[in-house]
Amino acid sequence: MVSSAIIVSGTVAARDSGNVGYFGLSEDPLWLPGTDGLGLSLDLTYRVHQLPATRHGWAVSESSYYYALLDRNQREILAYHWHPHVEGMTYPHLHVSSGAVHGDVLERAGLSEQANALRADLAAAHLPTAPTALESVLWLAIAQFSAAPLRSDWRRLLPAPE
Repeated sequence: MVSSAIIVSGTVAARDSGNVGYFGLSEDPLWLPGTDGLGLSLDLTYRVHQLPATRHGWAVSESSYYYALLDRNQREILAYHWHPHVEGMTYPHLHVSSGAVHGDVLERAGLSEQANALRADLAAAHLPTAPTALESVLWLAIAQFSAAPLRSDWRRLLPAPE
């Protein structure tokens, strides 16, 4: 989709226990080519742990994630979250956000770009999902939001989510 650097930090203190690694994009979204201002924002924490019964085997597992698609005004359209350290919100979920309503619709209705035209219950909802991989969010950006892939064989590399 794009050529961009990912920011990787060493470790951050985990709320549950121990330390986890972290990577994310800069504080600014990654603007995806081929779209009318679609941005990707992500934060991912992970834990590296030694596999039992071996001295050389290691595994990496996600500890939490935040993936969001943003409109050209940096309004969140939708976001996939999983933060099991947050009491009462330990399950993976989807947010449908104010950016899901196109700015042209707001303008025709006489509302500002900051207006939230969603139903209040939908805007506040944490819609349960299965765990969502970053690859699925990238597939969504290309297949459903017209982001331009860097490679013509992207469908082989990013198969459709199941």
